[in-house]
Amino acid sequence: MRVSYHTSIHDYPGLGMFSGWSTHGGLACIDCMADVDSTWLPNGRKFSWFDCHRRFLPPDHIFRDQKNTFRKGVQVHDMPPHRLTGQEVLAYMNEVKDKSFEGYGTTHNWTHIPFLWELPYFPQLLRPHNIDVMHTEKNVAEAIFYTCLNIAEKSKDNPKARLDQALMCNRRHLNLVEKPNDRWDRPRAPFSLTRDQKRIVMQWFMDIKFPDGYVANLRQGVNMGTLKINGLKSHDFHIFIERLLSVMMRGFVKNEIWEALAELSYFFRVLCAKEVDRAQILQLEENIPIILCKLEKIFPPGFFNSMEHLMVHLPYQVRVGGPITYTWMYGIERCTFQLLFFIIVVAVLVSELIVTSFM
Repeated sequence: MRVSYHTSIHDYPGLGMFSGWSTHGGLACIDCMADVDSTWLPNGRKFSWFDCHRRFLPPDHIFRDQKNTFRKGVQVHDMPPHRLTGQEVLAYMNEVKDKSFEGYGTTHNWTHIPFLWELPYFPQLLRPHNIDVMHTEKNVAEAIFYTCLNIAEKSKDNPKARLDQALMCNRRHLNLVEKPNDRWDRPRAPFSLTRDQKRIVMQWFMDIKFPDGYVANLRQGVNMGTLKINGLKSHDFHIFIERLLSVMMRGFVKNEIWEALAELSYFFRVLCAKEVDRAQILQLEENIPIILCKLEKIFPPGFFNSMEHLMVHLPYQVRVGGPITYTWMYGIERCTFQLLFFIIVVAVLVSELIVTSFM
């Protein structure tokens, strides 16, 4: 009997260690590789993938010519990055290796060459490494949840984000306003809920009921005093972004903002379905750059990190590798928990045997 490698399933940091391409910095995307247009935010002190997705749109799309909606005075006519084949990736790695990995962070993000490339069939694999949809969905949902509810310590619409937005975007009505005594006022963003609206949302989370086993009991984490929900896990955010987001925001924000969030919710709901239709996935592949551009017109540049960018590559992953339910981390973590529980039980039994033998 022989064993062959098919694909790998892991979280995003694990992807960097396993693939050899670092998932940190301005070249964190393993699909775009060095052909990416990320931006360093001087105030937020991080890389942003803001306005990186107009290049994925059709050449004649109206968003490409808009100068002041995204970055100031910038039109985009670039084509999307070329998706490298296995042979091209191998040649890319060998070229970097010959130069002793010179240019790390600017021309490449290779940290090492994985041993898997020694397999003769590895360059022919269409999807050797998977983007974990579980963590991607969780990070996107978490960013929207805390930013729209304006949770101070976790919101991505903070003063530093407003300063970077003033530098990059023409959104003067959202710039910080100087007040007496060296104080600054942060105007409320159109996607941010007021305190009364947050109270209605929290009461809704207190009253909402789900079928048994569908989701955790959210009311246990609701704090009506601070208007926060504590203890949300990955599966809670999975249910939130696919089922609750559009309901929670409807009537509280402008219609164009609600439509963008509802389209994002529908995108993940179709993407994570147990059965997928090829025509639907092709449609998602066309729609996700438009959805991302709509979100870029709403949220500040500091909102968009590599996790938000990865959404543009998820439909291709489904089209090549099949339903997400076979390639995300839920099953792996469930098995890991069961294995850990088994190890603990065995350790307890062995320790009892040892104690009994000495008595």
